[in-house]
Amino acid sequence: MPVPAYSEKDQAAAYYEHGSPDGSRPGMVYVNTYQFETRSLADVEDRAYHEGLPGHHLQISIAQELTDVPDFRKLPRVHGLQRRVGSLRGTVGQGCWLLPGPYSDYGRLEGDIWRAIRLVVDTGVHSKHWTRQQMVDYFHDHSAVEESGVQAEVDRYIAWPPRRSVIR
Repeated sequence: MPVPAYSEKDQAAAYYEHGSPDGSRPGMVYVNTYQFETRSLADVEDRAYHEGLPGHHLQISIAQELTDVPDFRKLPRVHGLQRRVGSLRGTVGQGCWLLPGPYSDYGRLEGDIWRAIRLVVDTGVHSKHWTRQQMVDYFHDHSAVEESGVQAEVDRYIAWPPRRSVIR
């Protein structure tokens, strides 16, 4: 689904919204089309696997169906396992020949570096009191993330609580 227009300027390139635990509302992967002409396509497959299948959608859907765990374990973003499952997507995709060539693998690697940078930047702002410009500079110095993506990510990290570094 496209990211809603009211939030697209400040939203990530893609994200997953889990379905309701009772199954009445399905989970959805949202794709941000804001300034699409400035966005790299190298990481599209990586994002699809990370957010969808075999990533967060699969992991959260399975967790919601479990019957032998406490209810809090069924909730998304409660434990670090969600991060690891999302990160395994590229490895699984590559192993199943879903990432067909070097351009796709580059997108997977770009996604990995982006997720590593977000840990540094999020920690920098919340623990080291980095300025917004320091965060932007770090992104630019260590990645090929496009400007619209950098701006949106930096604003999200400033606004979100520090626990995001550990969980997301």
